Amino acid sequence: MYDPYHCGLRMMRLLFAHETHIVEIETLYILDFYLLFPALLRDMKMPEDVRAKFRTLEIEKYHDQFVQVPSPQSLYRDLAVIQRTSLVGLAAKTLIDPTAFQSGNAKLNIDHIPEALTKRIEDANKVDADLLDFLIHDIGEIDLSGPRGLRNSTQLVRRI
Repeated sequence: MYDPYHCGLRMMRLLFAHETHIVEIETLYILDFYLLFPALLRDMKMPEDVRAKFRTLEIEKYHDQFVQVPSPQSLYRDLAVIQRTSLVGLAAKTLIDPTAFQSGNAKLNIDHIPEALTKRIEDANKVDADLLDFLIHDIGEIDLSGPRGLRNSTQLVRRI
């Protein structure tokens, strides 16, 4: 969780799986959070059609009675520095477009990704294909703002 390299890999996986390879940074942060903690999607307010699709994923709840998971909001705030550091590193290596990054978007530079890393991303994305599809096409398509926006639906908000 607190590894900026692993975080960067997760974000690249999300961008790689997106048709345009471009995601607004704040949306990417939320999608990354749920890729890391998919069981916490249960707590999100979703439209009924999105909830129905979520149920088909059959993501298990945390079963260990001795594990107390901090609140999603607390976990999300804890990830802030790691996520930001990861994106800055990806932009510095031009794995994401530095100009788009400065404009608030993460745009994956597919041509800059080494072949071995592309293979690792593709392999990992195959394993989580249904979850990635749900995150990108269902959760990621929700506007950030508004009463039914991503911020309100998830209660994941940062003051950066």
